[in-house]
Amino acid sequence: MKKVSKVLRQTEVGKDKPATTVGLDLGDRYSHYCVLNEEGEVVEEGRIQSTETAFRRHFEGEPRQRVALECGTHSPWVSRLLKTLGHQVMVANARKIPAITASKSKNDRNDAELLARFAAHDPRLLSPVQHRSLERQQDLNLIQARSTLDSSPISSISGPNRHRANGSLRVRIEARDESKSKCNSNSNSNNKNMPTNEKTKTP
Repeated sequence: MKKVSKVLRQTEVGKDKPATTVGLDLGDRYSHYCVLNEEGEVVEEGRIQSTETAFRRHFEGEPRQRVALECGTHSPWVSRLLKTLGHQVMVANARKIPAITASKSKNDRNDAELLARFAAHDPRLLSPVQHRSLERQQDLNLIQARSTLDSSPISSISGPNRHRANGSLRVRIEARDESKSKCNSNSNSNNKNMPTNEKTKTP
């Protein structure tokens, strides 16, 4: 995760603003949302399950929206999903937003509305951050796993046991590499066979 550069912030703010803005307060089981229209009026509020299926059902097929959400455990995969569905996504650094972190009336509903209002009127107030791509995150995890292997207590094991333990961990890492390669290959194949105009509209 890294801070968004000033140039990126200006570019993001300068993009064509979608007609609706959504504030999304993510939770482990449920996420609360607040939708504003172009006049800044709340036109919809509610909550959805914090699962990929539920987010797809809610956002897929909808006109392009500006969606603001707090940086946290679920923000990486949620932000990537919403971007693939065609929405403009902004990940807020909540630690730099006193209106949220220091609020005496803090709750999920209020936080969702505040995120929506900041995103609608001045996204720079969100102190936005940018998550790593899925591929970069997987590569980083692999590097960390290999580093752990090199510095693990396995190095203190002697004789045949050390070779067996070392080999077992390496097999798991290599299996992950092979699985990642197959997934990428299958994904490319599926993309070629996927219909281009098929969409599911939320009732």
